[in-house]
Formats: sequence, C-alpha cells, structure tokens
Amino acid sequence: GASFLATLGPLLIAAGALGGAAVALARLALSASPMAAATYARAVAAVGTAIDVSGIWAGQAGRAAALLPAVASAQAAITAAVALPSRASTAAALAATPAALFSALSAEHRPQPASGIGPGPEATLPVAADPRAGATLLMTIASDLGRRLRPADDAPLIGLAPIAMAALPTAAPERAVLLAAEAGALAEAARLVVQIPFNSRQDAQGVAAMLDDRLRRAQRSAADIAGSQVAPAAALWRAFGEMRAKLAMDLSEAIGRLPSVERITPPGPASALLLAQHLVGDDPSAVIAFATDIVRRNRLRHPASLGAGPVEVLR
Repeated sequence: GASFLATLGPLLIAAGALGGAAVALARLALSASPMAAATYARAVAAVGTAIDVSGIWAGQAGRAAALLPAVASAQAAITAAVALPSRASTAAALAATPAALFSALSAEHRPQPASGIGPGPEATLPVAADPRAGATLLMTIASDLGRRLRPADDAPLIGLAPIAMAALPTAAPERAVLLAAEAGALAEAARLVVQIPFNSRQDAQGVAAMLDDRLRRAQRSAADIAGSQVAPAAALWRAFGEMRAKLAMDLSEAIGRLPSVERITPPGPASALLLAQHLVGDDPSAVIAFATDIVRRNRLRHPASLGAGPVEVLR
C-alpha cells in the first residue's frame, strides 16, 4: 500500500513540539546552578547513557554501517560539551545531543528524494529506505530508556536483559534527562511511522497502538517529575498528550481507508493462484499480485497447496 500517513501534517507538528519540549526539559535539568556536583555528574552521565543505549541497538540494526558514525559523533559531542566554559553552554549542548542523534538515526531510515542528476522521470523517485525498521529501532531505544525510569511496570518492547538496580536514576535531574531522551526518541519514531507503507488496517493499528503505549508510559513519568521540574515537565506532559491525540484523531480516518486482513478457509484443495482468481477475478496481473501476497502473508512453503487450514488475505 501507499505511505498513507505521509500527508498528516498535524501529527508531524506534534512530533516536533514533543522533541522541542524534551530538549527544553533536559536543558533546564542540566543547568540548575545550585545543583550538587555529584547530582550534576549523574545528570551529565544520563546523556551518555542515552547515547550508549542508542549505540547498542544501532549496532544490531541492519543499517549499522550508516548508523554507528552518528553514535560516534554524538559521543564526541558530549566530550566537547563538558569542556565548554559555563554550565549554561554545556547544558544547551548536552540537551541537544540525543535529539541530534535520534534525528540522524531517523534520517538514515527515511525515504529521501533522489538526486536531480539523471533522467527526468527518475529524478523524483525516492531512495529506498525502511521507515518501519527505523521506527522500531527508535521505539526500542525509548523502551530501554523508559525501563530505567519505570522498571516495575514498563515491559520491554523486545526481549532485553533486566536492568541492574544500581543503574537506576537516583536524582530528579537525572530522571529528567533520561525522560527527555526517551521523548526525543519517540518523537523521531513518530516521524518515521507516518512514512511506513502499511498494507492493512491491522498492521497500521498495531504500530499506532505500540507507539501510543510508549507515549502513555512516558507521559506518566512527566507527571511524576513535575514536582521538581514544574514548568518544563508540564510542557512535556502536554506535548505527550497532544502527540497521542493526533495519533488517535488523525490516524483513525487514514486507517479506515486501508484494506482489512481476513481469514478464509478454502472449500477444498486449492492453490494460491486458484484462490486469488476466485477472489479478484480473471485479470492476470491482479491474480498474480494477489497470489504473491497470499504466499508472503501466510509464509507458504508450497504455493500450489494451501492446506486445510484458513489463510489470511487482504479484502
């Protein structure tokens, strides 16, 4: 199916607002003048934690050769930031570092316009990319960061090793920095979700529900830290709510236009081609495309025989 979410500008605006609120929270948390040296060091280390978590998962992604230089650049940015002459300038640089990294990770998976050099009709074609893989990567990074803030009830997105209690944040500025990083990763995940070429209603609903679940959990953390970081935490909480509202409102109409996956039990022995012809008619191109989807969707070893059980088809 087409990238049916690509025109949802309000959702992209909400993602931008969420990312901006996350940077503002991290900057304030890192710049508090009366902060004890040990607390400040832990808050700075939390930025490094976000980068390290990103590096672990980027190293396991299919586009690792392109992703790992962005992680190395972020690590170098941390080193440069802590050497700046004032805490305010250091805070500004550190707060922007995870956001810049997540933006770079997102860009590596986002379809980009092809070069204008070459044959005219081909110059506008997008470069092959995998926004689904990128969104999954960023939600996985957010999941890992979120479990450091909410170890009791935040189930991992993918099977991750338990986090040692010693690694959990102990001070409000440290928690604020980790939450800001989690929010930044989710904001970039949303930018990629709108470019996934979903081919069924259930597929789109599943990804949207996963993203909303991550946003809901992080929004709860924003409420939890509002006592110590009132204004920026409240702004981030509102940005989470706006992001979730746009997902619920703007995606419902688009999802409704997608075909639904149905389970059909063939009346007798049949092949993928025969079932496709029965469902879509005699147009050879339509039959072949539908049969190919049946084989892929049901992971059939022998397309000539569907077996006795039900098969999934797009209707």
